[in-house]
Amino acid sequence: MQYIKLMAGENLVPLYEDRPVSYKDVFNQAHAKMKMSDYVDLLLSKPTNYRIFLYNLMKEVPSLK
Repeated sequence: MQYIKLMAGENLVPLYEDRPVSYKDVFNQAHAKMKMSDYVDLLLSKPTNYRIFLYNLMKEVPSLK
């Protein structure tokens, strides 16, 4: 996790919750966005309903390959 923070920490990632989707929402619109480093910190600190979806980390940060 620390390596991902180091390599991709500044990347903004789309986050989705497990809440039901409303017809009023834009299709596949993220519920939130945050830096990858902040998301990793969130994952390590407590349980969360936020998930990364429709984001290809290897495409966004090819150096991770």
